[in-house]
Amino acid sequence: MLGTTRKRTALTLLFLCLLLTSLPAEQLGLGPFGSFIDPPDSWGLIGEESHKLTFVTPDEGAYLQIKRYQGIDSLDALVKETESRLGAKGEGTTYPYGEGEAYFGGIDFSTGNFTFSGYLFAYFSAELEPVVLIGFADADRLGAYNDYILSAIDSYSPLPKTDRLPGPVAAFDRVFSAGSEQMVALNLFQDSTGFMVDTGTVETASYVTEREARVLAADGTVSAWRRFFRIIYRDSIQGLSPLIEELHAGFAPESGEPRQIAEELLLWLQGFEYRRSGTFSDFLDPIQALVSSAGDCDSLGLLYVLLLHSFDIDAILLVSESYGHALGAAAVPGGGAAFTVEGREYVVAEMTEEVDLGLIAADMADPAGWIPVRFPENIRARAPR
Repeated sequence: MLGTTRKRTALTLLFLCLLLTSLPAEQLGLGPFGSFIDPPDSWGLIGEESHKLTFVTPDEGAYLQIKRYQGIDSLDALVKETESRLGAKGEGTTYPYGEGEAYFGGIDFSTGNFTFSGYLFAYFSAELEPVVLIGFADADRLGAYNDYILSAIDSYSPLPKTDRLPGPVAAFDRVFSAGSEQMVALNLFQDSTGFMVDTGTVETASYVTEREARVLAADGTVSAWRRFFRIIYRDSIQGLSPLIEELHAGFAPESGEPRQIAEELLLWLQGFEYRRSGTFSDFLDPIQALVSSAGDCDSLGLLYVLLLHSFDIDAILLVSESYGHALGAAAVPGGGAAFTVEGREYVVAEMTEEVDLGLIAADMADPAGWIPVRFPENIRARAPR
């Protein structure tokens, strides 16, 4: 306990030094920029200011700090200033991200006789103030916290369009794991079309899914379940974009009404092969599900929600530990079994049985057995004030 207290004091002094020597007094809050961070469920917020947030794991073994700077005119200057003030050594790479450029790499530094290792993410844009995220742990325990730290950094977004930008770690991985393209056949109702998919996009989606599954397994709370699906949802948007374009080009319901769109998309997905990944997560992310025309209830449920959102139809995912099942649910008129979430009715969609929209097994109809998961709304609500 005494060692933990000394370490916290050393880190507090270091953070204050950074604040006083490299951050001017006039700082803008995070909220006006629409940025947000959605760290693992167990992380606690131990410091909150208009320009700075500090998070820590329950055992105080790992830390994450996000800070905004002023008076920095380039990404290179931002990284060098941060490393200089920390007395840190690091090695990383720059890459395009969002509306600017970013840096991601490893970092090592010491303070108060403690040595730390972790990761530095820096973002520079002409439109926003520069921002730095530092996630770290005791140097000899980084492996134990690696998933948590990377997941926390990956949950940050500098932009208001939070449901359109992948996490910074996933974006970095996609840039440098880009592989060969492969042709994939997409059966759109009565027609078949081909589209090109980068293998790196698929591999990164799998990496994010497995990492987040390990984080979820360690936390295991209802809010951690919701976060798992939020992270996967956000990561899938960009990778699915070319596939969604093909879908919109080849999918034209006669009426174009939300109910008909929801019904025809449901019927299409119900025709996918039932398949689980067989990995630690045992979950096919939406990109893999669409590429392989396969998935299980939660994979297809999440894909259904994503596709409905692409048609501007409000939808949520419903998951149940009690029933060991998941459903999609769409806010469309026309009747059928529906659950009320935050004052709005969502008609249920069974993903793995060919039944009509609005039908649910009688032994699964109790709303108390289901956890609703919302997406863009949930993310925006967590934006720091």
